[in-house]
Amino acid sequence: MEEIIFKHLNRERLTSAEQAKLENWLTTDPKNPKVFNQLKLNLNGATPGELKNMKDEVWKHLSDKIEQPEPNQSVFSWLKIAAVIILTIGLGAVAYFETSTLNRGKEETKFIIEKESLNGQKLSFILPDGSSVKLNAGSKILFPKEFDHNSRNIELVGEAYFDVVRDESRPFLISTENFEVEVLGTSFNVKAYPDDDIMAVAVRSGKVNVEIGPSADEFLLGTEEMVSYLVEENRSKKEQLSDSQLVFGWTEKKLIYENAQITEIFKDLSRWYGVEFEVIRSLDYSKKISGRYDNPSLIDVLNSLSFAYEFEFLINEKKIIIK
Repeated sequence: MEEIIFKHLNRERLTSAEQAKLENWLTTDPKNPKVFNQLKLNLNGATPGELKNMKDEVWKHLSDKIEQPEPNQSVFSWLKIAAVIILTIGLGAVAYFETSTLNRGKEETKFIIEKESLNGQKLSFILPDGSSVKLNAGSKILFPKEFDHNSRNIELVGEAYFDVVRDESRPFLISTENFEVEVLGTSFNVKAYPDDDIMAVAVRSGKVNVEIGPSADEFLLGTEEMVSYLVEENRSKKEQLSDSQLVFGWTEKKLIYENAQITEIFKDLSRWYGVEFEVIRSLDYSKKISGRYDNPSLIDVLNSLSFAYEFEFLINEKKIIIK
């Protein structure tokens, strides 16, 4: 398993069998994706010598917390132990993870920051390189307190809009469950919620390179272009944006739908307002509607939907009952 993981981290193409094995490992244990993401953040581009130093330093700092493993354990085993322990330190919506490495014989402490916007929240902040991020509701991002000299690596779960400061010597790399996005300097949106059927990358300005899906298909996107990934069909589609507000509107507090089904709308509203829907009557789930709302209240949206779908609703704190 270690060979497959490090092959992936080195951006080498996996065989279909290796890809299947990796995906199976990621779903076998809830801790595995966390370990995998932490390794991608900390080990990207590391040399074999640096990996050995990481192993030695990690063990030195953690030997009082865990039982010493056998001498022939792999580098990955050591790092897995470290990552699991590191990932238990998170506090609240902003968590800091600490790792130790050696750089030219000097020990360096590396902090990994995790920011999370809960349902009903949105966050805006600046990354260490000056790039700005808008994090949509129900999303999470991990990044180092200081980027490396040769790359800027982050992890994303959910949706975020990036305005990246150009730095040709340090590519900006975003990893999600199904995407690998690489840019030098541009503005774009990444939507990658784990429970969505469709994931997408859309560019507002500049150029973005995207590797998508198990086969790592590559797409080069320019201004006003988007690539979508249909998860169940394992199929990608590149297209020109006909209405950029459909993708970027949320960054300006605009809620926009075009030919959307009510199940999709309820899912978005759950994230947007931090509520839960309970449907106790039949609805026409095949019906599609379009709508545009500028910084709407939940009541305004529900009143509009209730007219279109002919239902009544009851708000009970954070639960919306459709009746």
